Amino acid sequence: MLNRLARPLLAAPFIASGIDALLRPAGHRATAKRVSDFLTELGLPALEPQAELITRISGGLMTAAGLALATSRTPRLAAFALALMQGPLALANNPFWDHDGDQRTKELNQLISALGLVGGAVIAASDRGGDPSLRWRMQTAAKNAADSASERAEELGII
Repeated sequence: MLNRLARPLLAAPFIASGIDALLRPAGHRATAKRVSDFLTELGLPALEPQAELITRISGGLMTAAGLALATSRTPRLAAFALALMQGPLALANNPFWDHDGDQRTKELNQLISALGLVGGAVIAASDRGGDPSLRWRMQTAAKNAADSASERAEELGII
């Protein structure tokens, strides 16, 4: 019951941001420029000529992943994808290091909020809906197999 409410609430900001990037990529131009400049500093090719297309693709992916999370369709994969996309965007959208005073505080607070969404997505990505982890299942299966083998050996008088 809790996941039915929490997943759409967590997905809503991602969906809204993705739709905005799809419909109004020009509003994301400053973020795309910061990302492109950063990639250029790393020696990677600049994204500026394709910035609008990349913004639209990113927005489409974020919208699709947000909808998948909200509707519980592959929620772990969707949440993981959202966390991967949101992390770099949070830094690019909130360059607190470029500002001083109140504007720096505002940007830092917005960055912390955006990183809170990343944290929520990471938690959602790790949620197995009450199922035990793969590690636990493998250890339990190995223990059960060893116990069964031991019991069978005792029945046969080997031990």
